[in-house]
Amino acid sequence: MYFSQIYADHNHYMIYTDHDIVNPEKTPDASSPDFFRVWLRNSANDNALNLAYIKRNNYSLKWCGIGSTSLPAPSYAMCCGSSRSKQWTGNKGGTSLDINTAGCGWEEGVDASRIAKAPPWYFTTLRDTANGKSASIRTAPIYNPVQTGFRTYLAPLPGQPAITPNLANNYNFDVQWCAVKPMAGTTGGAAGYPCTAPRVIVGNGDQAVQTNNAKICCEKTGSSGWKVSGKSGTFLEKTIDISLCNMKKVHVTLVNVRGDEGSVDHTGGAGAFSMGSDPNLMKVNVWTNNGKYKFYDAERFHWHVQYCLVGI
Repeated sequence: MYFSQIYADHNHYMIYTDHDIVNPEKTPDASSPDFFRVWLRNSANDNALNLAYIKRNNYSLKWCGIGSTSLPAPSYAMCCGSSRSKQWTGNKGGTSLDINTAGCGWEEGVDASRIAKAPPWYFTTLRDTANGKSASIRTAPIYNPVQTGFRTYLAPLPGQPAITPNLANNYNFDVQWCAVKPMAGTTGGAAGYPCTAPRVIVGNGDQAVQTNNAKICCEKTGSSGWKVSGKSGTFLEKTIDISLCNMKKVHVTLVNVRGDEGSVDHTGGAGAFSMGSDPNLMKVNVWTNNGKYKFYDAERFHWHVQYCLVGI
């Protein structure tokens, strides 16, 4: 499975399809191990971005692939955490949040010299405890990425109401993130972070280390089981049982939706999820481009929720 994140100089907070993983081959249950596709759309009329605009603003796609391989796997250090809750603020008429990642401590420990010096690649997912309100947001984009943090902005999907700082705080919007850095391989590294396991920091603004030996559990759902969310038919929802990962505590979740080209690449909200009272159930809501796709289309076009849990 693949996870993706757009980096750019300007205006990528308006993109709503960068977490939609497109399978051009339209195979039911598997994507190609060699390639995937991402479309960039940002307007109410569903047009793709102009290529000249993309080049002018230095758009690039960061991606992470997870699976088995017969080739020597590259080495990466990985650190995950979450943003401080109820700290969203107003910024130039919008809603923003500065996210501290200093607890990753990239330059600490005996293996620090093998880790790349450039800022890490950040991958984000938006979480809420308000029955899927975060799915009305286009994405949680990366701005000003440095070693110790980044900024993100909230913009509503076409036709959805604006999310003010008060609403984001009341809905408990929380940016779940993982940071990845290339590192030189070795046969003499120490067990745990950064060699054999991710680091998880406490989160909610606390930069203390929760564990240097986190577990990762990645899975995808079947394409059935989608249903209409709400009365308008603007969203579809899917509830996912994550208990099979058998974690004592899930600290960070990354999520997206994969599907056939010509369908999922016209939707939004895929990079968000909601948690309720049951810690074993998470809900993913997908914006259907104002009702263009029905619940039976999700199965017909092979929409799979892909997720990775990081915890203990």
